[in-house]
Amino acid sequence: MRGARHAVSGLLALAAALAPGCSGPLTKQDGGWHHARHGYTIQRPDGPGGDWHRIEVEGAVLAFRREAGETISMQTRCGRPVASAELMARHLVIGFRDRELVAAGPVEVDGRGGWAQSFDTRSEGIPVRVKTVTLVAGDCAFDWILAAREPVGSVEQAFDAWWQSFRLDPQRWAELSG
Repeated sequence: MRGARHAVSGLLALAAALAPGCSGPLTKQDGGWHHARHGYTIQRPDGPGGDWHRIEVEGAVLAFRREAGETISMQTRCGRPVASAELMARHLVIGFRDRELVAAGPVEVDGRGGWAQSFDTRSEGIPVRVKTVTLVAGDCAFDWILAAREPVGSVEQAFDAWWQSFRLDPQRWAELSG
């Protein structure tokens, strides 16, 4: 079990390294976090008291692990020119040589167009499912990454609920859009 947990964490660290971001100051707010500078809020995975434990992952604004070794993270990249969500999402898979695409396509994140992709790979001989969701807003790209041993049913549902809790501050983003 420890080897599997290490393999999944290693994949998450690789994905975070491929998407270097800016962590910045997060403040706790209403069962989640608020980032004033980048103008967003996001809830805790599984709500308050869930079985996710916050961990530190280099390059991640937020990262969590469950006892079975599943890991989720959120990275942001702001202040640089960014491309479409689909193109930015492709950057997240560059370091994964042996991967098999499971699904890819558009998703909606807080009413904006984003891109989701899932692929299977191996880490230290252990099969791992990786799912990413990318949103581009203004000069920021937001990435959510799940790394889990298969099967992923309930962990993927928790991951999807987590990134779907993301909200951009309407006032801040209206100023940037207009």
